[in-house]
Amino acid sequence: MVAKKACMICGKEKNGTEVKEDFMIKAMRWFKENVTRNAKGYRIVVCSECMPQYRKIRGKFTRRKLIYVALGIIFTITIVAFSGGRYPSAIAYGLGITVFLYLLSLISYVPELVEKPAKASAGRR
Repeated sequence: MVAKKACMICGKEKNGTEVKEDFMIKAMRWFKENVTRNAKGYRIVVCSECMPQYRKIRGKFTRRKLIYVALGIIFTITIVAFSGGRYPSAIAYGLGITVFLYLLSLISYVPELVEKPAKASAGRR
């Protein structure tokens, strides 16, 4: 049986560009199957009508993730500089804050799309 496809933006059953099955999607599927027992089994896509909105929210997520990690690294460097490099725990504390900020960025998670394979060159016989 072929799984139905549902757009992640509008929620309607439509065909479109598929979403990459990464660790977050797998974790969400596992949670829905084992904890909530409410798995629908849809293949997640983005329909052509929702593509501009998808690009906008994916861009926001990517920028937010980059900014949060950069802030964490700046925070780590600042803590180490103020401690004079004498306290190794300052590095661990700074890295912990960086990881926490990265995890905060995942609140607004938007998955990537599956790249279409390049078509075979026309010169082949």
